[in-house]
Amino acid sequence: MVMIPPSGYGQHLVTPRTGSPRPWPTEFRAFITRIRRRIETVLSVLSVVFHIEQRGFRSLSGLVARTSSRILAYTLAFLTAPLLAFFGFQSQN
Repeated sequence: MVMIPPSGYGQHLVTPRTGSPRPWPTEFRAFITRIRRRIETVLSVLSVVFHIEQRGFRSLSGLVARTSSRILAYTLAFLTAPLLAFFGFQSQN
């Protein structure tokens, strides 16, 4: 396992190459893969559906407000969809 020096925000892990003399355990590699896929999916939804990459702010506080409102909208959409399905509401796709 190669450790990249932290940049002030935490520690970075680099996955070992295939055929490495010290590979990660299969369960740990599967866990990391699931986490990475979830993060990539969330970032993709935020950029495509909520247009998080478009600049629409004029100050740092505007950036924080815009980004936090988009993340809140994503979270609420994620949490309310099962509730609506439970109560019989269908999506209009």
